[in-house]
Amino acid sequence: MKSGHLYLLLSIFFFTFQVGIAQQITTNEDGRKIIVYPDGSWEYADEEKGKNAAQGKRTDSPEPQKSQDDLELELAIRIAEDAAAAEAETIRLEEDAKYARLLIEDELRDAEDSDDYFDDEIKEMKEQLKEAKKKEKKAKAARKMASKKAKEANNLITMGNAERSKALKKYPEYQLSEGEYAKEETAISEVSMFPEAKTEAAVEEFEEQAAYKMQDHGLKKTFAKYDPDKDVKFNPPRKKCELSFNGTDEFSGKKRKDVAKQLFFTYTNEELRSVFRDRDYMYCTGYLSSLSGGLTFLTLNITIASKTAQREYGVLEKGGTINIKLLNGENVRLVNNKTNMGTQNPLDGTVTYRAQYLISSGDEKKLKKSEVDKVRIIWSSGYEDYEIYELDFFMDQFKCLE
Repeated sequence: MKSGHLYLLLSIFFFTFQVGIAQQITTNEDGRKIIVYPDGSWEYADEEKGKNAAQGKRTDSPEPQKSQDDLELELAIRIAEDAAAAEAETIRLEEDAKYARLLIEDELRDAEDSDDYFDDEIKEMKEQLKEAKKKEKKAKAARKMASKKAKEANNLITMGNAERSKALKKYPEYQLSEGEYAKEETAISEVSMFPEAKTEAAVEEFEEQAAYKMQDHGLKKTFAKYDPDKDVKFNPPRKKCELSFNGTDEFSGKKRKDVAKQLFFTYTNEELRSVFRDRDYMYCTGYLSSLSGGLTFLTLNITIASKTAQREYGVLEKGGTINIKLLNGENVRLVNNKTNMGTQNPLDGTVTYRAQYLISSGDEKKLKKSEVDKVRIIWSSGYEDYEIYELDFFMDQFKCLE
């Protein structure tokens, strides 16, 4: 009889002990107490709930209302997922564009080695190859931009609540409304596309998916036939012309125009990609200037995120060149007219070089009629090649001068 009582007491003790450790009171990163249950669920602990949890009692109250921080974290996850999908799509489209370009190159190579093709047929293939290279270049630029946005969006998840709340203001297309996403109708457009590289079948597939998603959300909306040429995301209107100076040059007394500076290229070595992440190792802006009498100059400001840049790159010497390769296959060689040693910025640990290149009338004609592919800058320590993503840089700049 006594052993039966002892067994009962031991059973009650172990049950109470297990319940006591099954749920825990802990503190989250914001300093608020939370109750964590064995199934992984949790809730904020007020004073009464804290007592119950300490005693091993579960507070079976209705599902707590999500806090603003919780909703914003869910929204950050949604944005990161959309950005990742956009990046995956642009990677696929870049590969498609590259494959299309390789096919044309192979066909052109065979045609040039054969006697079965006329000159006009070979000429047409060369034009097709030029367009294919242009599309591949734009696809690469779209992929690079999508990758950068995906990294920024992914960082939203790991931010603190206050920092995340502030960062979400950069995404006005996403809004919270009673715990739901208010702008469901834009969900179909979050995946960044490069329509110029898409086939007709892919465009039809996109339209079907878009219609399905709208129907799935219970939204009534009719779609016009998708026209890639009218998509401003990938065929944006020409940038508005802006002049940073339009007056008389104080040194020469001549009429001078300076176009507002514009991004020319960025560069980060693949080995440094994991270190720099959301920023670039090298950032170059440029602009054109004209002086009455027919003189035109290209000014480049090259900022390098390294305190040792002057030791690594040296200087931009007077007489040094920049070689510009155009998409149509032509090359333009410009000469620097003044030596620049680079200027250090101790606040952010960068070095900025400034170079000015004279553009002849013959080179001006070439730069006006074709997009830029890449440039080679000659430093005193050697040369380095840089991909250009602002393909229309010179076209836009010359249009402003005129």
